[in-house]
Amino acid sequence: GGIEEEQLNILSEIVRSINLVPMNDRWVWSLEISGEFTVASTRKLIDEVRLPKISDMTRWVKCVPIKVNILAWKIRSDALPTRINISRRGINLENSKSELSNADKELKYPKSLLSLSEKEHDHIQYKMGGNSRGIG
Repeated sequence: GGIEEEQLNILSEIVRSINLVPMNDRWVWSLEISGEFTVASTRKLIDEVRLPKISDMTRWVKCVPIKVNILAWKIRSDALPTRINISRRGINLENSKSELSNADKELKYPKSLLSLSEKEHDHIQYKMGGNSRGIG
């Protein structure tokens, strides 16, 4: 007797109740109804889990370079690689020597715009919905 014999009897009963089907094992992808793996379903899952939810539509301004649009989107969605944003993703930067933006500094304008002329800067700021001294 004993507890081990009782556990063996319970386990034996469970194993006897399992009905095995005579077929080869196969992988099943639960994100698709077909059970087949697709990159699209994986990308959709990653997007749903990792990307921030933004209520308003992204405003792309065609007259500025795409990298300016992307930078503006990152600023608007708080997705710049600041120390706080990186730590929110579980990455420890305490021992890192990399120079990242300080989260406590407010980024009012994209740094890439600083090399533009004042007129170009005002035009881009105006197109992106910001205040401007005028476009002349």
